[in-house]
Amino acid sequence: MPLESQENSLEHIREKLTNTVLVATIGFAGVALAGSLSRIPTIGFLPAMWVHIVSTCVLVAFYLFRHRFSNTIKAGLITSLFFIMGVVGIHTFGLSGNGIYLIFAAAIFSSLMLSMGAAVAIAISGGLVLFYYMELVWLNAFEFSVEQSVYGLSVSAWVTSLLTYAFIISITLFLIQHFLHYLQSLLLDKQITIDSQSSKIERSEAIFQTVINHLPYGISWKDKQLRYLGANQAFLEDSKIEHINQLKGKTDFDIADEKQAKKLVNLDRRIIYGNEKSIQYQEKEVSRGNKFKFKEVTHLALQSKKQDLIGVLTSYHDITESKNLELKAERAREIAEKASKTKSQFLANMSHEIRTPINGVLGLLDLCLHTDLNKQQTEYLSRANFSAKLLLQIVNDVLDLSKIEAGHFKLENHHFCFEDILLQVENLFSSQATSKNIKFNTQILGKQNVTLMGDPTRVMQILMNLSSNAVKFTHIGKVDVLVKIVTSDDQAKVKILVTDTGVGIETKSIPKLFNKFTQVDESITRKYGGTGLGLSIVKQLVEAMGSSIIVRSEIAKGTEFSFMLQLPLAKERRVNIARPNFKQNLANKRILLVEDNAINQEVAKSILEQSEAQVTVANNGQESLDILLEEDFDLVLMDVQMPVLDGCSALKILRQNEKWVDLPVIALTANVFAEEVAYYKEIGFTAHLGKPFSRQALLEIVQLYMQPSMLSEQV
Repeated sequence: MPLESQENSLEHIREKLTNTVLVATIGFAGVALAGSLSRIPTIGFLPAMWVHIVSTCVLVAFYLFRHRFSNTIKAGLITSLFFIMGVVGIHTFGLSGNGIYLIFAAAIFSSLMLSMGAAVAIAISGGLVLFYYMELVWLNAFEFSVEQSVYGLSVSAWVTSLLTYAFIISITLFLIQHFLHYLQSLLLDKQITIDSQSSKIERSEAIFQTVINHLPYGISWKDKQLRYLGANQAFLEDSKIEHINQLKGKTDFDIADEKQAKKLVNLDRRIIYGNEKSIQYQEKEVSRGNKFKFKEVTHLALQSKKQDLIGVLTSYHDITESKNLELKAERAREIAEKASKTKSQFLANMSHEIRTPINGVLGLLDLCLHTDLNKQQTEYLSRANFSAKLLLQIVNDVLDLSKIEAGHFKLENHHFCFEDILLQVENLFSSQATSKNIKFNTQILGKQNVTLMGDPTRVMQILMNLSSNAVKFTHIGKVDVLVKIVTSDDQAKVKILVTDTGVGIETKSIPKLFNKFTQVDESITRKYGGTGLGLSIVKQLVEAMGSSIIVRSEIAKGTEFSFMLQLPLAKERRVNIARPNFKQNLANKRILLVEDNAINQEVAKSILEQSEAQVTVANNGQESLDILLEEDFDLVLMDVQMPVLDGCSALKILRQNEKWVDLPVIALTANVFAEEVAYYKEIGFTAHLGKPFSRQALLEIVQLYMQPSMLSEQV
């Protein structure tokens, strides 16, 4: 095959050379003919001139019909005519003509256009012709048609011409022979290189085709005119095409329905003309059995190494399985969300149902503690009050944990000072610490009275849980709550430490501290009690604030809990609203209490009446509206969940009457979720007081919203 390719290449070169020489020969013959004819006045019309005329006509005819003749015939004709014209020239003009040059040209042309053997034959024949006429000149046996010079009739001139002809023709043919050998070697090397590269390309194409045929993708590629250049087996099978040759050169309109073809062409044009690098989308189609099949399709700009756009590469793959998993996950998520909503509703109902009786218990205990009691009765009721508050804390912990897990937990952002928080913590735990003969200390280091932005309720909850644990597990020594504040331009770094000199914790047990519903060991649960929720909630609250809690402890020496908060400084200092004077009574203040629970009615009514307020009770929302139509009140305390007409519905009706637009209405309810509180404020409640509430909290909020100046400041 390489030799055949080489011969074809050499033949191609010879063909081009033959055509070129043919054109040049016609020009030469025309000039020679014109030169011969111009001599007629001088030497007359000679037979050689017929040769010129016939040769020129033959050459012109061959040129006109050159495509009908093979290269060998054309080359043979040219060399033959040159040889004949050369012989005729020598016969007519001797050495004074151009015959030797024409014979020389015939030999050279034949070596290039025919073969070296033909060239040697013509060269030898030309030499014999010269030798023949030299003999005739030597013997004086021939008379030329044109008169010769003395030099032209000398034997030495003919010998010199013959030797010169032989030398030049030999050297020239020798050089041409080597040139042809070099050309053949060059063509052979080129062909070998081409064959090697072709073989590599074929192997690469075979590997490439094998690879793309085994990919779980359908792949095709097109040129810039969006004609198919190739594809893998998966694409051919999906398109019901048996062989790649049936695809090449075709467009989408040739292999797909018109609607699909238009879609594909429009997408490909965005790549070709819109300068988009890639387009990706998903398709849904109906497969056998009316089942849905999904695939992901990508149209990609096909570029050369120089980043020139060649065409468009399209690939697609089946994503039915992953799509079904995604749909299942979506359905599972919807079910989970529905379950979460159900759980949230359950927690809201449980919160209301549990807090309502706890409110009655705490309220009645508080009322009892404000009556004349002996020492033993006071002690019993105080312990019962403490137990009820502990039960409330457990309920709060469970609800908080549930809110965090359900994703309903949100941090508030309000002005606050750590001085207020530490004062409340100290009031809560100092008496308990004193009863155990231990000290309870709170202290702020650094800048004092700094107004920060954050969630004071949750900070308070963290400190209460940590302080409660510290007091519970400390029998000798002290509990310290330390707050270190360092401020910058608009931020404050706050490090909070709660340390005790209690029983301590083994290092290996520290990671268990924050597990839900667990203690470091069962003996602690039996000895000290507890649900194991407090520290779990502390950890999640601290992390929600962007920090992490650190524990250091040593058995029999104590424990330290610490964490760092970064809180923004308030742009304006907190305005302290003067608290109402609770020693001052509520005489002449008319309050409407809307509550369906008889015990809660009695608790709230008694607390308010002890402050000399005039309290009217309504058992549901409809009853409250009827009473308001007949009487005027300074403030309304309204439960939310009630029979006949609930509190929210009653409030909406109430706010539609211009007479009651500015009437303070406080939601007095066991519903304490943040979204519920926000909803109550949104529909028009003035404020919210969650059950169970303390005497102080109830009197504070009532007096606060009965004072117009304070009301305007709060709003």
